[in-house]
Amino acid sequence: MNPYKNISVLRDQVEIDKKHLQQENDRLHHLTNVLIQHIWKTGERGLPLKEIDKQMKLFDDGGMDGTPRNV
Repeated sequence: MNPYKNISVLRDQVEIDKKHLQQENDRLHHLTNVLIQHIWKTGERGLPLKEIDKQMKLFDDGGMDGTPRNV
């Protein structure tokens, strides 16, 4: 049995985990930007949740940068 096989599998899993964490970080960064923009636009009137949902769906579907995230 190859003792280095487990290291290779572990390295592959770490790379996959890093990719997923980066994708989630990108999504949270975008959500934060959308929320801040809407807070500035609406002031004390509250958050337009439908518009925020629309912006996040656009981001998740790849409409913002061409990278689909709902796969």
